[in-house]
Amino acid sequence: MLEAFGFGSASIHDGARPETLASLRWELAFYEPWFLAFGICMAVSAIGYLHEAGLSASTVRRVSIVLTITAVLSAVTVLLAMMLHWNLDVGL
Repeated sequence: MLEAFGFGSASIHDGARPETLASLRWELAFYEPWFLAFGICMAVSAIGYLHEAGLSASTVRRVSIVLTITAVLSAVTVLLAMMLHWNLDVGL
């Protein structure tokens, strides 16, 4: 998303062809909302499972808060990595 709006860059390659701005916008508009919806559905189902497992409401709330903070910190780390051009090559 940052690359599509000119705030960062990513080295995403489809075979030997680098991604174009049009294909990045297509992915942003079509694919990414599904991942967001999937994550929200998984979080809601996990919270429902914790309720059904017999945990107290305060425990479920604490788990939800910790998971939310973890998700936000992960997102901020990835955004900083893209904006500051950190080397995140994992050798895959």
